[in-house]
Amino acid sequence: MALSVSDLPTIYTLLANSLSGDINVRKPAEDALAQFESRPGFCSCLMEVITAKDLVSQTDVRLMASVYFKNSVNRYWRNRRDSTGMSNEEKVHLRQKLLLHLREENYQIALTLAVVISKVARIDYPREWSDLFSVLAQQLQSADILTSHRIFMILFRTLKELSTKRLTSDQRTFAEIASQFFDYSWHLWQNDMQNMLHGFSVLAQNASELHHDDIYLTCERWLLCSKITRQLIVSGFQSDAKSIQEVQPVKKVCPVMLKAIQSFLPYYSSFQEKHSKFWDFLKKACTKLMKILIAIQQRHPYSFGDQSVLWPVVDFCLNKITDPEPDVLSFEEFLIQFAGVLASLLPSERVVLLCNILIRRYFVLTASDVEEWYQNPESFHHEQDSVLWSERLRPCAEALYIVLFENHSQLLGPVVVSILQEAMNACPSSVSEISSQLLLKDAAYGAAAYVYYELSNYLSFKDWFNGALSIELTNDHPNMRIIHRKVALILGQWVSEIKDDTRRPVYCALIKLLQEKDLCVRVQVLNTISSLIARITEVTPYANKLVQFFQKAWQESSGESLLQIQLLTALKNFVVALGYQSPMCYNMLLPILQSLWEATLSHAPSMVPQLLGYFPCLVEILEKSFDHLKVAASIIEGYIVLGGLEFLNMHAATLAKVLDLVIGNVNDRGLRSVLPLVDVLVQVVDSRVMLCVFLVKCPISSIQKLIIICLSGGDDHDPSKTAVKTSSAAILARILVMNTNYLAQLTSEPSLLAHLQKAGFPNEENILLCLVDVWLDKVAREEFPGDQFN
Repeated sequence: MALSVSDLPTIYTLLANSLSGDINVRKPAEDALAQFESRPGFCSCLMEVITAKDLVSQTDVRLMASVYFKNSVNRYWRNRRDSTGMSNEEKVHLRQKLLLHLREENYQIALTLAVVISKVARIDYPREWSDLFSVLAQQLQSADILTSHRIFMILFRTLKELSTKRLTSDQRTFAEIASQFFDYSWHLWQNDMQNMLHGFSVLAQNASELHHDDIYLTCERWLLCSKITRQLIVSGFQSDAKSIQEVQPVKKVCPVMLKAIQSFLPYYSSFQEKHSKFWDFLKKACTKLMKILIAIQQRHPYSFGDQSVLWPVVDFCLNKITDPEPDVLSFEEFLIQFAGVLASLLPSERVVLLCNILIRRYFVLTASDVEEWYQNPESFHHEQDSVLWSERLRPCAEALYIVLFENHSQLLGPVVVSILQEAMNACPSSVSEISSQLLLKDAAYGAAAYVYYELSNYLSFKDWFNGALSIELTNDHPNMRIIHRKVALILGQWVSEIKDDTRRPVYCALIKLLQEKDLCVRVQVLNTISSLIARITEVTPYANKLVQFFQKAWQESSGESLLQIQLLTALKNFVVALGYQSPMCYNMLLPILQSLWEATLSHAPSMVPQLLGYFPCLVEILEKSFDHLKVAASIIEGYIVLGGLEFLNMHAATLAKVLDLVIGNVNDRGLRSVLPLVDVLVQVVDSRVMLCVFLVKCPISSIQKLIIICLSGGDDHDPSKTAVKTSSAAILARILVMNTNYLAQLTSEPSLLAHLQKAGFPNEENILLCLVDVWLDKVAREEFPGDQFN
C-alpha cells in the first residue's frame, strides 16, 4: 500500500527516534523505516519532511530524512526486476519538488539534495528531465546569493555525474551541455571575480560594514563555478590531441585564471592574521586554479600551447619557484602545483636554471630540518622519505627534478656532475661543521643518487667511491650523520654499478654504517641492503651468513619499530631470492612470522606443521582490527593453495569463523580483498566430498550474506558494488554446480527469507531463479570474473 500525507506523523516520529541514543528506541525505528523504504510514496513523504516550513529548526530530523531520501533514490529510482521501483507519477512529483526547494539554508541538507538531483539526472536527463538546466539557469536570474550558491552546487554535482557516462550518445549530450552552458557559466565566474576583488579590497581596510557572510558565500559560489568551468572544458570537448582542433575556451579561460591567481596573492599575507577564513579560501582558490590549469593542459595540450597561454603560465610558475616571495615560499601546496606545470613545458636554458634552483635551494636541509632530525629522527625520516611527493615540498622538488632529468638527461648530466664536483671541492671529507657547504654537498649527493641510471654515463662509481664516498665514512663526527645517510642512499641507488672489485669494500662500508647510533642512517642502510638482496642473482651460497645477520639485526633493533619495518622489507626480499630453498631459514623466520607471513607462504615449497600451527593467530588479529585485511586475505589464500586438504581438515572451522567475521562487516573495498580468496577456496576444493567438509563447518550466515549481496540493489553506478556483486554471484554459481542440494536447502531457510525481506527483496520471487538472473546479468559480461580485483 502506498504511503500518503496521513503517514507523515509516523514517518517524522520514526526519523526522530532513529536519532535516539537509546538503542531500544533507535533500533525499532530503523527497522520500521527499512520496511517503509520499498513502499510507494516513501520518498514523497521524506521530501515533505525536508521541505516543511514548520520543521526548519528540526535540522537533525530533516538531515536524516535527506539521507534516507538519497539512499532510496539510489535503490528504487531505476526500475529493476527485483524491485517495483517508483511510479512515474511519483518521479514527476519529486523532480518538480526538488527544483522548487533550491533555497535550503542547511549546508549538509543542501549538499545531500544536490547529490540526489545529480543521481536522478544521470538516469532521467535528457529524456525524462529535459528542462533541468533551463530551469536552473532561469532561477539564477532572480536568485539571492544563498539560492544561487545552492544552484551552483547542484550544477557542479550534476555535471560531474553526467561527465562520467561513457556511451557515445551520453558524451555527445554532455558536449551539447558544454556548448550551451559554457558562456553563461564563464560570465558568472567573471562577475563573481570582480565582486570578490572589490570585497577583498574593502576587507583589507578592515571595513566594519562589510557583510562577511555574503562575500564568503560569493567566494564559495565562485569556487563552484571554477569547478564547473573545468568540468565543461575538460569533459565537454574532445581532447585536441585526438581531434586536432583548437578548443577556443582554453585560450579564453586560462589567461584570465592566471590573472586571478596574481590578483589573489597580494592579499595572502594581509589576510593571514586578521581574516583566517578568507586566508584559507585564498589558499584553496590559488591551489584549485593551478590544478585547473594543469588539467586543461593535460586534456588540451595543443590549445594550451598557444603563445597567449603557455608562456605566461610557464613564466609565472618558474618565477615563483626561482624567486619566490617569503609568503609564497611557505605556501607549499601552491609550489607543488608549479612543479606539475613545469615538468614538461620548459626550454633548455630554463631547464638548466630550474635544475640548479632545485638542488641548491629546495634539496638543501634547513636549520629546522636538522633540528627535527636531531630531536625526532623517526618523524624526520617519515617527512622526508615516506610521504607522497605531492604532500611535502622537498619530496615534490625531488620528483620534479627526476622528471626533468628523465626528459633532459644529456643536457643535465654534465650540470649535475659539475654541481657535485663543486660541492665536494668546497667541503672536503674532513670538514664536519654543519655549514652551507656541507649541506650543499648533502644536496648534491642526493641529486646524484636519484638519477643513477642516467648519471652513470658521466660519472665512474668506482672512482667516486674510492676517491670520496669511502673517505666520508672515516669521519665519525656526529654531524657526519647527514653525509653518511646520503652515502648509504647512493650505495643503494647505484647498486647496478657495484662491480666485483668494489663489492667487498661497499659491503664493509654498509656494515660500518649499520653500527651508527643515528636511526635515519641505519634505516637508510637497511633500505640499501634490501636493494642489494633483490638484485643478487644467486643468494643461496650466502644464505647461512645472511640468516645470522638478520637474526642479530632483529634482536638489536628491539624497540625500534622503524628499523624493524625496514628489516622486514629486506627479509621479504631474502625469502623471495631463496625461492623453493626458503625452508633453510625457517628457524630464523618463524619467531617473526607474523610480520613475514605473506612472503613466507608465497615462497614455501610445501606446508610444514609450524606454518599450520600459526593460522589461528590470524583470527585473533582480525578480531582486533581489519586494518591489514588485504594482507590477511593473501595469507589465507596461500594456506588454501599450499595446504589443501591437510589445511582444511585442521582449520576448516577456524577459516569459516574468519569468513563469517569479515563478510558483512567490512565495506566494499574490504570485500574486494576477501571474495577472491573465497573463489580460490571453492576452486581448490574441487570435489564434492571436500566441499562438504568445508560447508558443514561454515556458518550458514556466511553463504547467506553472499546471497543477500547478490540480490540487493544499488550497484548500477557504483563500480565497487558491481565488482562485489559479480564476484559473489560467481562464487555462488560454483557452489550451485558442485553441491546443488546444499544451496537449494539454504535458499529455503526462513532466516534467509527474513534477511532478504529487510533488504527489500519481494516475497514472491524464487531466490534460485533470481540468483541465476543476477549471474547471467553480471558475471556473463565478465570474461574473467576475478580480474576486477587485481
